[in-house]
Amino acid sequence: MHRMHGMSHSHPTFEVTTDALIAYVRVREAAGLFAWQETHASVLQWSPARLAGVVQRALYSMDVTLQGEQRALQLALFDPEFEQWHFVPQDIVTPHANLAYLHFVVYIGS
Repeated sequence: MHRMHGMSHSHPTFEVTTDALIAYVRVREAAGLFAWQETHASVLQWSPARLAGVVQRALYSMDVTLQGEQRALQLALFDPEFEQWHFVPQDIVTPHANLAYLHFVVYIGS
């Protein structure tokens, strides 16, 4: 993602690159989340209370440990419909892809 500069919009805007979209799809498919588009559409229809509950359960289910300077070897994706974490090797994403798109993972999951 690249932030668009010089825009007069009151809300921040950004551009998603083709490489980021390809990586986004590749990661979900590697996790077995082939219906991610339908899941995204469904989540957009959820009530704020339902969405907050799913996010809270996702955050509380994470096991966070500090490993020093060790680099993570897996990406974690949360499927909000089934409330399950899926893990895929990080190298599934090309080294040149911008990983900033992963900020969406906690919000929309699969």
